[in-house]
Amino acid sequence: MDTPPDVPPPLFVDLDGTLTPTDLLYETLLAYLGRKPWMLPACALWLAAGRAQLKRRLAERTNIPVESLPYNREVIDWIRAEKGAGRKAYLVSGSDELLVRRVAAHLGLFDAAIGSDGVTNRVGAAKLEAIRRLCPGPFDYCADSRTDFPVWRECREAMLVNPSPGLRREAERAFRVGRIFTVPRAGSPALDSLRPVQWVKNLLIFLPLVTSHRIGDPGDLASAFRMFIAFSLVASCIYVVNDVVDVDADRMHPRKSLRPFASGRLPLVYGVLIPVLLAALAALVAAPLPAGAGAVLALYAVLALVYSFRLKRLVLLDVMTLALLYTLRIVAGHAATGIPYSPWLLSFAVFAFFSLAFCKRVSELHNLHLRGGRSAPGRGYGTDDRLVVTVAGVASGFAACIIFLLYLGSDAVLKLYGQPELLWLLVPAFLYWICRIWILSGRGQMDEDPIIFALRDPGTYVVIAWCGAWLLLAAHQWFPPIEFAR
Repeated sequence: MDTPPDVPPPLFVDLDGTLTPTDLLYETLLAYLGRKPWMLPACALWLAAGRAQLKRRLAERTNIPVESLPYNREVIDWIRAEKGAGRKAYLVSGSDELLVRRVAAHLGLFDAAIGSDGVTNRVGAAKLEAIRRLCPGPFDYCADSRTDFPVWRECREAMLVNPSPGLRREAERAFRVGRIFTVPRAGSPALDSLRPVQWVKNLLIFLPLVTSHRIGDPGDLASAFRMFIAFSLVASCIYVVNDVVDVDADRMHPRKSLRPFASGRLPLVYGVLIPVLLAALAALVAAPLPAGAGAVLALYAVLALVYSFRLKRLVLLDVMTLALLYTLRIVAGHAATGIPYSPWLLSFAVFAFFSLAFCKRVSELHNLHLRGGRSAPGRGYGTDDRLVVTVAGVASGFAACIIFLLYLGSDAVLKLYGQPELLWLLVPAFLYWICRIWILSGRGQMDEDPIIFALRDPGTYVVIAWCGAWLLLAAHQWFPPIEFAR
């Protein structure tokens, strides 16, 4: 390869961690196991035959949408400028060549693409050998990892992408460093992946203590709090698994594309390590609780995993599962404290959560419609389903209200409240809240998660304060009793 004296030598660019913050080996592995988890033993056998063999098998069996991968725009813009100056550029990677060529074709920046071929794993010295076959003379190399040291030592000038302080010092001592690209990482991606804001949903665990008037019992409160911690850890575990399984669909979503795994801020390998750690911590926290509490926790985990891998793609079964997952939080409160179950509370919860689950789908479909789409990626709904889903959701919310009205006329309410007729004042508050949720959803003003919307909505806190006040007043006989005909 002859290079004119006034043109810089060829530029070789790494892919994983450099051109994109993610790693295509983990992308393909998790995409494959997300669809076929029973193939894990086969993956182990492929790995035993060599990493190059594993990469080729996975590349042949998955279809990673390279157009939606997160890319380091600063690096790409720099390569484009270098190409404009007449410089040749080559994409060289340890990822399988089938994927490397697809990325190169998508970006349209490179003169050739080199990758692992199913036999040779193009990393370290093997990558340098492939580069030397193309360019026996001087070249520059842009990469991000210590495994690239054999190439950096032979190149004219090294470019580093997001190096750690230690790697940067070591590289600057060992060879000539030309340019360092740093992409700022906002917040803590590991913490963000746990979605701690979603833990507020687990406050439902304390609801049986409130409705049974045992919120002041120290023993029950301690048990419920322990269950809350364990449930939050398991929920975060499921969120991480869900984000890894849904990473391709999330990258095509304007808001979800900012999630740690979808954006590449957090390597996908952490999508395996974090759930294992969280599950172990949850088991440790829940160990002193009754066996029934552990069983509910395990049931929630299994059902949530099945939802993440399969049920979320099935029409109606997805919202039914979501409603059940919410209701299991209330069941967990009963199981942890030993408080007897209330069929009234559970019936009300099922229909209320069914309504909110439908509301979540309507919001997603509305936003999809505004973006010009027709079917939601990774879901079984299309924009044509909005009317039916809205009707089902509103009806479910009213059904929950009817169940509460029936409860007010039952003998069960007389055992807990000195003046239960005051509880009728909760009905207009709930009707106002559920109707407001659906009106805002129809206008497209609802966050795609109604729970997150409720946390930010002042009107929700007014409704909670109103209901809390009348619950306290109804617990004792503050006013002259009102007699109803029976």
